[in-house]
Amino acid sequence: MDTDHINAVCRTPAAKNRVSALEKTFAGRKILLGFDRLDYIKGMPHKLLGFELFLARHPKWRVRRTSSRSGFRRARAWTSIRSWGSK
Repeated sequence: MDTDHINAVCRTPAAKNRVSALEKTFAGRKILLGFDRLDYIKGMPHKLLGFELFLARHPKWRVRRTSSRSGFRRARAWTSIRSWGSK
């Protein structure tokens, strides 16, 4: 993942306009993003089941959130994602 390229794209007028539109679309909502390695021990199915349990226990969050999960196989991708998030 080329984080310098991603950061440059995020600074373009088109990206800023898209962010503005998304802020209006999701106003008043929490946006939950997840980036997960695809492995058999700590994989996405376990996390999705945990999130389902959370929503069962806290039903008010069912309508106040938008969530997205992405999965990847390589450890190198995880290093790139972590470094991008710290910027």
